[in-house]
Amino acid sequence: MNILMALSQLEVTGAEVYGVTLADELINRGNKVMIVSDTLTKKCKAEYIKLEFNKRGLGNRINQVKTLLKIIRENDIQVVHAHSRASSWSSAIACKIAGIPLVTSTHGRQPVHLSRKVFKAFGDLTIPVCENIQTHLVNDLGVKPNKSVVLRNPIDTSLYSFEPKEDKKDKKIISIIGRLSGPKGDVAYS
Repeated sequence: MNILMALSQLEVTGAEVYGVTLADELINRGNKVMIVSDTLTKKCKAEYIKLEFNKRGLGNRINQVKTLLKIIRENDIQVVHAHSRASSWSSAIACKIAGIPLVTSTHGRQPVHLSRKVFKAFGDLTIPVCENIQTHLVNDLGVKPNKSVVLRNPIDTSLYSFEPKEDKKDKKIISIIGRLSGPKGDVAYS
């Protein structure tokens, strides 16, 4: 299968790690995967094409849709998987024109406003990363329950050592789980 992953971020994000992990596994299973994104900081087997989804003016959106259509047609893309609001908006239009399915992953709570309820851009199927996000999508944004399936972030735990280190016994370790860059949510404080 020929798959196009659409991401948008200016720094490494959980969505990027999720997308790259998924892309590498799909490639390992014999699929062809391409990634379009503002940036790509994680190593990946997929071909990367820069596409600035964070430029959100109407002219930029039209150009994004045109670029996506060109990539879809030139590479015989059979499905697009978008991992952000910005990329899913342009991908939804491109997929509709191209007549191919769109899958989205929803990595966090979404803003609730009229335009998001009218033009959902969640595709044929959305994959929230936890049950709380799935409930939010259904209750607050009107996503049909049968159009979403929870799939947690794919992490290969065999790559990490979870053994306590004796020399760190007296030192405090602070882990920040989440996003420190805005404007999506609250900033973490310690």
